[in-house]
Amino acid sequence: MKMQCEIRHWIVAIIIAMTADLCMFAQGKPPVATIEAQNSTVEQVLRSIESQTSYRFAYKTALLKQLPKVNLKCKDTPVKNILDKIFANT
Repeated sequence: MKMQCEIRHWIVAIIIAMTADLCMFAQGKPPVATIEAQNSTVEQVLRSIESQTSYRFAYKTALLKQLPKVNLKCKDTPVKNILDKIFANT
């Protein structure tokens, strides 16, 4: 059961990263966001990215709740880089 959860987690992370890459390619320049997260959930960071960009993320809340809290400070950073950072330790 735990293995299935881990597989699902990786699938979600891959889909998010692929979506970011596709959107960046379609727009010609990478969308950027500013994030100041201290002990924030990944879901909170994703919502912040959504509020600053045209990105919309689809995920299962239960999977994101299993991820560690995020401490991140980025100013005008490409979304792909932010996603790489929040999923780096997963």
